[in-house]
Amino acid sequence: MASLAKYFIENQNIGAYEQVLEDVNIIDVHTHIGKDMDGQALSSPELLMHMKANGVGRAVIFPFNDREAGKDYNIPNQKILNVYKKNPDKYVPFFRLDPNREWQKEFDKRAGQEFFGLKLHPRSQKFKMSSDSVMKICEKVEKAGLILLMHAGFGLDYVADDLNRISKTFPKLKFLVGHGGFPELEKVMSLLKDRANVMFDVSTMRIFDLVELLKNVSYKKIVFGSDVPLYDQALALQMLVDSAIMARQKPNQIRSILGGNIERWLK
Repeated sequence: MASLAKYFIENQNIGAYEQVLEDVNIIDVHTHIGKDMDGQALSSPELLMHMKANGVGRAVIFPFNDREAGKDYNIPNQKILNVYKKNPDKYVPFFRLDPNREWQKEFDKRAGQEFFGLKLHPRSQKFKMSSDSVMKICEKVEKAGLILLMHAGFGLDYVADDLNRISKTFPKLKFLVGHGGFPELEKVMSLLKDRANVMFDVSTMRIFDLVELLKNVSYKKIVFGSDVPLYDQALALQMLVDSAIMARQKPNQIRSILGGNIERWLK
């Protein structure tokens, strides 16, 4: 708790914070390593520094929309695997693909390695979330027992029907809805909140949307994500804990959101 106290000590809910953050295992499900086409960048040492400062024990890592992606994302994916092998106690590696390009061989290669999941980004790679190629990928992810993290936030307007089709078609797919599906939050919640195979990653959600999610969806289906370096990890943590307290979540429930829920999928 000590490493996080500096962010919360002035808050009137300090008593609740102490209960929440005592011996908590925080896992950030949404972080990037490498370089993005837009100039954003984050190295492994920099991410580890953020994690240490914020009391984050483990982080899901995956490539940016990388200039070196080529046709199959082989180079960025290999870099993620290399970083993981140097820090296996700190990182949870996900690979990335472009469904519009040559993904089959790269999927088979990475699914047979130490990756825990796959990140897909329909805005960056310009694909329809429930296109034929994406559905084929989802089928393979489900069969391999991997986790699928789907970007469902900024840059998209309509996400609910596609997210619903994926989760319904593949009921055993461990499906992380990136950014909580906030462009159509109300509809996303109504369609997906009772799906056993779905969890909501809260990275970069607006605080009023975050409170609505916490009020209307079981805490067991919500997981912490920051989107670092595109968003500040410390601020993301504070927003989540504050919002959970506002939504009357109990300390043990908030601890589950911060790490316990996703840990069930990482075993």
